[in-house]
Amino acid sequence: MSLRLRLSLWYVAVITILLLLFSFATYTLASASILLEIEKSTASQAQEINALIHEAEQIDTPLPPLSIFQSQYFIQIVDIRHHIVQRSPNLGNEIIPVPTDIFSQTLHGKASFYTVRGENSTILVYSQPILINGEPIGAVIVSHDLHDAQRTLSAILRLLLFGTLLGIVITGLVSYILARQALRPLDEVIETAQQISNSSDLNLRIPPSSQKDEIGQLITTFNHMLTRLQGAFEGQQQLIADISHELRTPLTTIRGNLKLIARHKDMHEAEQNAIIRDVNDEAYQMERLVDDLLLLAQADRGLQLEWERVELDDLLLSVYRETKAMATGQEVLLGQVDAITIQGDRRRLQQLFLNLAQNAIRYTPANGQVIFSWRKEDSNALISVQDTGIGIAPEDLPHIFERFYRADKARPRSGGGTGLGLAIVKWIVESHGGKISVESSPGVGTTFTVHLPPHPPKE
Repeated sequence: MSLRLRLSLWYVAVITILLLLFSFATYTLASASILLEIEKSTASQAQEINALIHEAEQIDTPLPPLSIFQSQYFIQIVDIRHHIVQRSPNLGNEIIPVPTDIFSQTLHGKASFYTVRGENSTILVYSQPILINGEPIGAVIVSHDLHDAQRTLSAILRLLLFGTLLGIVITGLVSYILARQALRPLDEVIETAQQISNSSDLNLRIPPSSQKDEIGQLITTFNHMLTRLQGAFEGQQQLIADISHELRTPLTTIRGNLKLIARHKDMHEAEQNAIIRDVNDEAYQMERLVDDLLLLAQADRGLQLEWERVELDDLLLSVYRETKAMATGQEVLLGQVDAITIQGDRRRLQQLFLNLAQNAIRYTPANGQVIFSWRKEDSNALISVQDTGIGIAPEDLPHIFERFYRADKARPRSGGGTGLGLAIVKWIVESHGGKISVESSPGVGTTFTVHLPPHPPKE
């Protein structure tokens, strides 16, 4: 069953209940009101007759002409022995029956209403005692035919039932039309989703809705989700292409060197050792690439860090010494240094600053400088790695933390980089609740600045 049909049925069910309750209440009130009015007029007629008899002090006082009353009233006067003394001409040969218990109550001074059911109609009867000097001498019996009232109530009931049925039909049609109109944008969502599923074209989008309602929000969210999926899909495709490119070079080198050894079995030992070193270097390069990819994959799945108290100044001094050891003619210096202690993952922090150091050494010429500085600012730690290397072009700065991004597509990476170092740096910094910024000028140098809070971020 479709959603619009279910909504329509719910609307119809609610309206049906409301209309039935309204009809029931209306009919009940109308019936009570009509009956109450008849009872009042019937009692009033009995009181008028009783007043005439009381004034004459005779039970057989002639009744006034019938025209004084309305033709739907029938009057009968009985004495204390339950004998009929007189009755209105419109009764003809009929008599108004008075049950014994009702007559007994009347003689005890209690007026009563009761009904008598005939073949074609129902009659309302009012029995009122006649008192002379406080003593009952008989009763005035006034009846009223309820045929007209019943016919009126039947007409009201038919009108209410017809109105209820008509309201249900109109509600069903209107609610279905409105539900169909309101849910029409969902058809576009479904159609677009099916087109994407059938064609794998993530460029498709749902036309934005002008309505600022839940469906409009759904369309906006769906389009935003498609944009993110498209970005993730394209990023995945680019990642696969980059991984293939990064692995192809070392694999080609390894296979070429192995073929060379196989072809020249009488090769000198020195040449063989050189080829083996090349093969080992390329294998190490692939191992680093796989390790970095594995780390980023674990980070995407929510890798948990091992939090501990880290004396950041000692860790940075260790990185500084390692950087001096890996330098190839660059001058590695220390700037401002402060004693800093934070909560963090020691192994990941060391990896963070070694990646920045390796990046600085890789793109700084032999006569350049790499400068480490760290200080406290308020309660945060500010660590900078500055170099006088080749720098980064302004158009490349927004992308340097992307995986496998090449600032210069024509220039191969040097120094054994995997192209994932800065992506790993950004993940480690953000996992510690910090942020990283970069300033660079081509031909002048680059400065990476890391801001780290003293405590780990809340989950």
